[in-house]
Amino acid sequence: MDKITCVICGKTISGKYLLDPWDNPACLSHEHISCCSCFRFIGKYSSYSPITKQIGFNLADGRYVCGLCQETSVVNKEQVKKSADFVLNLLAKAGFNIPHGKISVSLVTQTEMEKKYPGAQGLCCSQFLVDHPETTTAKIYIHHGLPKMVFEGTLAHEILHFWLHYNGIEESESEEGFCNIGKALVQNYYAAIRGSEFAAKLRKWTNENSDYYYGTKFLEQKQILQNMGWKKYIENILRNKRIPK
Repeated sequence: MDKITCVICGKTISGKYLLDPWDNPACLSHEHISCCSCFRFIGKYSSYSPITKQIGFNLADGRYVCGLCQETSVVNKEQVKKSADFVLNLLAKAGFNIPHGKISVSLVTQTEMEKKYPGAQGLCCSQFLVDHPETTTAKIYIHHGLPKMVFEGTLAHEILHFWLHYNGIEESESEEGFCNIGKALVQNYYAAIRGSEFAAKLRKWTNENSDYYYGTKFLEQKQILQNMGWKKYIENILRNKRIPK
């Protein structure tokens, strides 16, 4: 039987041990720390990056980021713009007509986000004149320091909130599930086109989310989309001014 080595201390494990979502084992005795994005244990043998030369670090707001996620962390306006252009282009190819100039994207700390919407990783705040959805503008806030794929998935989700508001689509319990279609679009791109193992994990977690609004309702919308195809799906929403059930 192969020896099981702890990714934190490097010693052989005997007896019970912990496993992270990447099947990295760690001794039960360790006070382990996990990455806030990929959830792998932060340790010398699990999260070291030859690019950043780190196993991980502690952000000022208390979150921990592993060395591997740090490689693509979105931390400045230039990275935000590049990712926003990519996401808007991906959504446009799917058939979403989104006016770019009506959206602004800002990076915020977890502390700042907690004041706006506790527990959120991203938030879309839309403003519009009553009975004039076409006047909608949006300010999108997303956690500072997320790895590129997580940032772009979150951004796609929040942009679809804006798209619903801009097109005057009525609110419903399916909204979060619908917006996760955007997140899944990003994950599918990186998993299928780029062959990313991390994207495949993210896609798996999105599909297996047990939350009613973000999980059950997402799978419902995913099935409707598969039945209709992008063109009919989007046309149906715009024509009926509601998300299909």
